[in-house]
Amino acid sequence: MARQFAGTPGGIGGQKKPWLTLRRSAQADTPAIGAEEARSAEVQSGSTLAGRVQHVTWMEAETHAEAWRDLSERAAAPNAFLEPSFALTAIRHSPPIARPSFLLVWGDDARTRLIGLAAVHFPVSASEPLVTFWNHADTRLGGLLLDDVQDSEALHALVTWLAIEHPALRVLMCAGVRRDSTVSAVLGSPSSRRLRLRVVESSQGRLHAYDPSRKSDPFTENLLVAPSSLARESERGDLRASLEEFLLLDAASDSGGRMPLLDRAGFATFARAVTRQLSRESKCRIERLTLEGRLIASAIMMRSGGENFMWQLAYEKSAALRPAVRRFIQQIAQDDANAGLSTIICCDAPDVFTDLPGFRALVTADVLVSPPGSEARDVTAALRRQTRRRFAREIGRHLLEIAGGVRRDPA
Repeated sequence: MARQFAGTPGGIGGQKKPWLTLRRSAQADTPAIGAEEARSAEVQSGSTLAGRVQHVTWMEAETHAEAWRDLSERAAAPNAFLEPSFALTAIRHSPPIARPSFLLVWGDDARTRLIGLAAVHFPVSASEPLVTFWNHADTRLGGLLLDDVQDSEALHALVTWLAIEHPALRVLMCAGVRRDSTVSAVLGSPSSRRLRLRVVESSQGRLHAYDPSRKSDPFTENLLVAPSSLARESERGDLRASLEEFLLLDAASDSGGRMPLLDRAGFATFARAVTRQLSRESKCRIERLTLEGRLIASAIMMRSGGENFMWQLAYEKSAALRPAVRRFIQQIAQDDANAGLSTIICCDAPDVFTDLPGFRALVTADVLVSPPGSEARDVTAALRRQTRRRFAREIGRHLLEIAGGVRRDPA
């Protein structure tokens, strides 16, 4: 049976926000019988778990890339954006102040097999009790990697290490976690009942997932162009030419006020580097849709574990071509499902993805976890700060989109 978050919806400061929901996990009472023995065993177990955690710089984490890559393939919740080739490339293209360090959880004393990995930012101020998990600005999916068998053990090791090594840091902040993922289930499971848990769920920034059980859903829209004039191509290996065509298509399309990817500082260089690295591992491809030889849609697909992730989508914003683009995306997901892979859409295109047959919406959540004994006010204060930061990010992103739209308007 799938493990779920416990609790009921609530508000912050007595007021409910239309885009924000707060859930609180049920807290289990500690048994009174054998309390001293249980506490002693817990301390010993916690020390053992914490001893398996290694705190390293991002450059040191790169030396464990093979073990990291192995963990990615057997992760409880695969995440292409936490693949070493994506994450390390993204970090190299980030300013030094934004680069995270890493917490590695080893499954053996010889440190050859990882069971957990998290990229984290420790606070600059000693008064800040919040440790945040890193995720790249160009992704909408965050979290951490946990082994599919020892997921709960790895999570407890991270939290226990934090409590022992940095007692002033009382809260782990994990942003962009899929609510349907195993990571969410571990955080809300009975085995995690001694942890304080808060979940901030947003209806904004939804992901979409293809549901193979619904692949029989008919595509009822009429294609407004002749099907024989459409051709789909799947590019693998050397993606340089396909990526440049993708970027040009995105720049030429009406982005509805969104800044073109080519105009965003450093994005093109980063995209070229990350697609080159992942394609060498056969984990990246570019899907293309042409109309009589003219490119009208292109998608960057990345694989991790048993899931494919659509990272970016570019397409002509034409009402006549919209049904063809929607059918193109559905065919990609269907073919991947036939190959035993699920498809997660991680990019924005509401006019394309809304009510697309065979797909369902996924909701991401910001999860705050703290070890036993932490003060509730620490978690609450961290939650309020995160809420303010999220609101500021949304406003900043909206202003950037407006600025991009204004800048692109003809003089």
